[in-house]
Amino acid sequence: MNETVLTANTLPKNSDLINSKIPSQIPDRRSKSAMESLMNSLGGFPIAYLVGMTILPMSGPWIQHDPIMANLAITTIFATISFVRTYYLRRLFAKYGFDDNLVRLSTRGIFRLVQSLRMAHHT
Repeated sequence: MNETVLTANTLPKNSDLINSKIPSQIPDRRSKSAMESLMNSLGGFPIAYLVGMTILPMSGPWIQHDPIMANLAITTIFATISFVRTYYLRRLFAKYGFDDNLVRLSTRGIFRLVQSLRMAHHT
C-alpha cells in the first residue's frame, strides 16, 4: 500500500500559506472600485428613469386596485434591471480593465478643465 508520509520537510511553511493569496482574495484597487461605482450610478439613472417612465403610467390602475402586489412587481422589475446592469458592467470592467484608462482620462480631463478655468479667470 502506497501511503504518503508527511514530514516537516514536505509540509508548506506557515509563511508560504500566509503570504499566498487565492485570486478571489486579491483586493480590487480603490480606483477601479470607485470608477465602477461611478459608472454604475451614471448608467443606472437614465435606465431607471426610462423604465419608470414606461412602467409607472401602465401600472396606475393596478396600483389603485392592488397596491401591495403592484409595488412588489415594480420593485422586482427595478431590482432585476439593476442586477443585470451591475453584472454586465462588472464583467466589462474585469475583461477590459477600464479602470486604468478611465481614471487617467478623467484625471487629465479634470486637470485640463481646472487649468482652462484658471486661465480664463486670470485674463
